[in-house]
Amino acid sequence: MMLVTASIACFALAQNMEAGVTWLASDDGTDLTLTTDGGSFNAGATLTDGTSPFVGAHWTNDTSQSFYGTGNVNTQSAGTTSGLDPWIVVGIVGTGTGHSFGYFTTNLVWDTGFGDTPGVFTPVTTMTFAGVTVATAFGTNLDAGAVTLWTHGTTGDTISVAKVVPEPSSMVMVSLSLAILMLRRRQGS
Repeated sequence: MMLVTASIACFALAQNMEAGVTWLASDDGTDLTLTTDGGSFNAGATLTDGTSPFVGAHWTNDTSQSFYGTGNVNTQSAGTTSGLDPWIVVGIVGTGTGHSFGYFTTNLVWDTGFGDTPGVFTPVTTMTFAGVTVATAFGTNLDAGAVTLWTHGTTGDTISVAKVVPEPSSMVMVSLSLAILMLRRRQGS
């Protein structure tokens, strides 16, 4: 049991080894939720080229955009998309809360509240897409771990997406519950 717990802890730590922000994908059986992981993003000396009016949560399956905008957002061409496409659904639009954050082609998109030159910032953002689950949005494309979507050209920080991995304590509880059920079944036979 200790080996299993140690293995799960190592996997959780190894999931996001790159600097940057990962969108964590989960669902409630009906709606897909993408939430930033609490990581900081280093935009370096990136300076806005002006504000753009983006409103709502957007994600396309052609690797060109993933962001949530609350209205006017700062943008600047500062990086490249990875060319990886974990989506199996065609572009979807949803709702969101929190800071504007993401990318649009080569442009980094950030909340105007972080200023014209954001430096290092921590976006706290949630996007929700009704009627889509992790399985219908990504299939098994996130099963092997995080997929890098965009990389900053100077700092190397990334924007990625990954499936939420249960906490080790949750896995222990599930294992313990299964062991108790098997023991009870054996005693009942």
